[in-house]
Amino acid sequence: MFTLPNETLGFGQILASDGFNYRIKLDNNTVTDIDSYNFLIYNFPAYLIKSVKWFNSTDNQYHRIYLENSGTLDCKIISLTSEKVKVVQSKYLVNLPIDLISWRVNLIKISDTTKSSAPPPHLIILKNDHKLKGRIISKTRDSVIMKVGPGLAAQISNSEIDDIYPNDYFARNVLYIDAASIIFVGYISANYDFMLNPFFSIRLGAGLGYELSFSGSSGYYRGVTGMMNFLPGGENSKFEFGIGASYVMEDREYYQSKNNNQVSVAFTIGYRYQNKYKGMLFRIGVSNLGYGGGLHLSLGYAF
Repeated sequence: MFTLPNETLGFGQILASDGFNYRIKLDNNTVTDIDSYNFLIYNFPAYLIKSVKWFNSTDNQYHRIYLENSGTLDCKIISLTSEKVKVVQSKYLVNLPIDLISWRVNLIKISDTTKSSAPPPHLIILKNDHKLKGRIISKTRDSVIMKVGPGLAAQISNSEIDDIYPNDYFARNVLYIDAASIIFVGYISANYDFMLNPFFSIRLGAGLGYELSFSGSSGYYRGVTGMMNFLPGGENSKFEFGIGASYVMEDREYYQSKNNNQVSVAFTIGYRYQNKYKGMLFRIGVSNLGYGGGLHLSLGYAF
């Protein structure tokens, strides 16, 4: 619905927009141009939206809505429900964080219009894995209200919330089983990682290894490993490089029994998926722990 201060134009479609001026086509096939200073608020069904992204226009930020009919709409979203979206093209309205584009979040106006340059202190993860950042201002049995911008808050039902964390939170503890093999050499180990931060961890583990030989000198090993891991990458998907040492206790089968204990270099390199907050860990790559090695595969849990 397109509405001017003194006139209702009717329903129609935006053909083009630069964020300030609009060319619209009404249901009666009339095409007209209007500017943002005359252009007020209008609603349209939420199901028409395919996706929403930020875009910049001079010093202001706007939402660019990609519609199901392949059209685009440059605007600012001011309210969301499961059925309707209300938008406006006024540069004086509050910019909403893109994290609020979730139809299970109700937006409400609040009296606190102060701005803060500090990072938002709280993080809410919804059950659909959507994330909201802001400052929690109240909690009830039914919902949480979080300030997300000057004069604006999100009201989230407790039934939609998976977890609430400090904004700088990350899972510090990781437990996983690691196994590796290259046919005649391999190992299996149980491991604990302590995350110093999202990019470095300390690994402690213990396991059993083997080395098979047709010459009758097969070896079986027990080992304890300490390692430092470097984990550059994104929030969940990371490259992993680890270096450390293993104390290896060896039981080797000769014609006469012989036992050897030694300290060996241990290393690992590969891909690591680890949920930043809590959840599954998956690793794949190449490892040598001193008591066995090869292509490794790991499964575990971060918490």
